[in-house]
Amino acid sequence: MAKVGVFFSYEYDKDKELYGSFFAQAKKESDHTIYDYSLDKVHPPTDWKEEAEKRIDQCDLVIIVVGQDTHSSTGVEEERKIAKRLDKKIFQIQPQKQNYGGLNGAGEIIPWKWDKIDAKIDELLGLA
Repeated sequence: MAKVGVFFSYEYDKDKELYGSFFAQAKKESDHTIYDYSLDKVHPPTDWKEEAEKRIDQCDLVIIVVGQDTHSSTGVEEERKIAKRLDKKIFQIQPQKQNYGGLNGAGEIIPWKWDKIDAKIDELLGLA
């Protein structure tokens, strides 16, 4: 079991419940100990990118949740750009019973199933 720092990127106004669900499920279902580096509250418009960059720089990988509006979220897109610039491993998860398009350049989209999430973490971090 590895300790993994995750920045969970999501459309704040519409997918906040998915953020909470991810980390609650991680405690019960993941093979890893997952630490939350996400932005979990609204930051002032002048500070959020700086705070996101600081947290993304500290984490091991970035996971983007594919919600209804992820593809048009400027915040999620900015976090993707920061992750790419910092050369962070990144992938997307598709919640069950949803079939929305993901973000270009944000890695593979996998189903929100913990065996798949753990396998992807292992693959990206070289733990497999």
